[in-house]
Amino acid sequence: MKKIYILIVTVLCSTYSYTQDPELFEHEWYLHYLVIDETVLYSPMPKIDVILYFNDSNEDADYLEVAIPFCNDGHAGVINFDEDSVFNLETFDWALVGDCAGEEFTEFAEFMMNHYTIYALNDGSGIPKNPFTYTLETDGENYTLTIENVDGDYAVYSDQELSTHEFENNRFSIYPNPISKTLHIIGNKDVIRGNIYSITGQKTAIINSTAKEIDVSLLQNGLYFLELETSDGSNQVVRFVKE
Repeated sequence: MKKIYILIVTVLCSTYSYTQDPELFEHEWYLHYLVIDETVLYSPMPKIDVILYFNDSNEDADYLEVAIPFCNDGHAGVINFDEDSVFNLETFDWALVGDCAGEEFTEFAEFMMNHYTIYALNDGSGIPKNPFTYTLETDGENYTLTIENVDGDYAVYSDQELSTHEFENNRFSIYPNPISKTLHIIGNKDVIRGNIYSITGQKTAIINSTAKEIDVSLLQNGLYFLELETSDGSNQVVRFVKE
């Protein structure tokens, strides 16, 4: 088992405290993919774990930590929760100097820099892209965490390692989100049908098509869940906001 390196950061006091989903703090979150400028990015070296932690063990502040144990690399920042499912980072700094500096890691380093830009500007300032929203979803057994920045770019994590979880092969993403008219589906499986549900669980639309574009212009504004069924019989639920 690989050693998990603990990143030590200076923590600052939080002025306010908001109740967050306890699952957020109880799991190690393994990075699965990124969506930046509506483009899905996968790790070129999926066997190298990229692990995100929400740590509330300090009495004065909560902080977010990213660790890459294989590379002895990572970064961290103090979190201020503004409200449920919304947080701001005070900074997001590199806390360790990485060992993965050879040519064989060039593409992986680029991918990790893209991951860094989900959270902060890539100009050496460490200025965060506040505010961030997070969404926790579960199929009853495994959890998925999505963190979205102010620009609409986001990272998707799971409580299961990338190399052992079928989530990697069955996943879908949608864009834009929020959406006003046409919803686009990105994925590496063929969709055969789908259903759209309101926040109350009411089925509002049935999709009997393999097309990866859905007109949602007639839906009322609000939060919805898109359930997709693929040709191999697997299902996935993706949330979106109609505005």
